Amino acid sequence: MSRPREIVKRGEWVRLRNRSGFLGYVTSTQGASALVRWLETGRGSWIGKRSLRVSSPPRALVLEGSLDTALHSPRSERDALKNWCDAADIALAFKTVHRIEDFDQIVEALGRDQPPFVHIICHGDHDDDDRPYLLFAPKPKKRNRIYLDAPETHTAFRRCFEGQSVLFSACLVAKYDRHIDRFRKSARLRYVAAFSRTVYDDEAILFDISLYHSILIAGLTFRAALERARSALEALGIRGEVGRGQRLVKVFG
Repeated sequence: MSRPREIVKRGEWVRLRNRSGFLGYVTSTQGASALVRWLETGRGSWIGKRSLRVSSPPRALVLEGSLDTALHSPRSERDALKNWCDAADIALAFKTVHRIEDFDQIVEALGRDQPPFVHIICHGDHDDDDRPYLLFAPKPKKRNRIYLDAPETHTAFRRCFEGQSVLFSACLVAKYDRHIDRFRKSARLRYVAAFSRTVYDDEAILFDISLYHSILIAGLTFRAALERARSALEALGIRGEVGRGQRLVKVFG
């Protein structure tokens, strides 16, 4: 009797042939079966290879605000993330945003091809009342602040990203827990992750690429990938605020 023909291999992304739905990562194969870790749940199951079809890796979605007040400034994570995605043969949807209303058009263009998480790169801070806010616009004026405790912000994120996980590559957003956890629940997001201190471009790029690798190459869930990326940076001596016991990146959910 001949051996079963190899249909899928370890390290490939797959979907079920007879239905759309879950995207999975093949962690092992044995005979005519493959062990698939489903991206949406992080759980593995043995599936017959003939029931699976090879799929493209999930694509990354990055929404980046202006990182410099000078409009001609080239400051951006775009090149670093694009180079990594190109090397890994992963599609990158990278869009510049200047206001929260820009989300709607981008989500409409995505259609049903949802990314495993939403990556938002911008400036972040807290006001004198410890209210966290984001800045997408070039000028750091008060009118440009997007407060994460504002009902209209909750509504926009719920409308565009309900049920998804969000990473904020922004300074200080997660310094105080209560506002972020309330924001996550009201916006109906699965997980929210953010930096707890001032973070520099080189640190953010290292963390972001570590997270991308853990999700888009290793097939880990968002939360598991965050733990791995955080541990990788801690091994390099990049940690949270000294003396406060703060983790560099906090995850809510």
